[in-house]
Amino acid sequence: MDALPDSKLVRIVRHPAGYVASVLRGESQKRFGHNQAAWDFDLYRMMCETEQAQRHGLSEEYLRSCKPEERLAWRWVVYNEKASEESEGRQNVTSVLYEELCAEPRRIVGDLFEFCELPWNSQTAAFLDASTSDTKSDYYSVFKDPIESAWRWQSQLDQDVTGRIMAVAERSVLSSPYRVKSAWNRSA
Repeated sequence: MDALPDSKLVRIVRHPAGYVASVLRGESQKRFGHNQAAWDFDLYRMMCETEQAQRHGLSEEYLRSCKPEERLAWRWVVYNEKASEESEGRQNVTSVLYEELCAEPRRIVGDLFEFCELPWNSQTAAFLDASTSDTKSDYYSVFKDPIESAWRWQSQLDQDVTGRIMAVAERSVLSSPYRVKSAWNRSA
């Protein structure tokens, strides 16, 4: 944000359980090379030095005692709180919930194009329609059923795992949209 102050930035926030399930799925498919995010204690050590982690009383020792999904949930909390706090009050930053984007891709993407001062054209509309009406199974594919992608975690994670993730995430105000039933949200 500081390096490119005239740019427009979009911050996408995903359901904490969706984020954790996606990382675990990517790791099981060996999509991240040698990196295992849930076990990257060098990264967790650096994360613990942030104001956000310190506010939550996090330490490397504590994170080592957590289950992998809990560590990833803490990562979701700290990263999103840091991004939110650092972008607060900046006119060139907007945030969108991933699940809301998936529920109404045409409307939300149109709003994002407007925010970014980008022109909307038929090629953009055609790509959006094609990418949300066809599914390719590759982990990084952008051709996916958006509703299926948004809520896949509900069939991948058992209730105990989801409960542990949400017990961590609920310590952050940023999880509040996921605790309220709305037109786009499904209960955890």
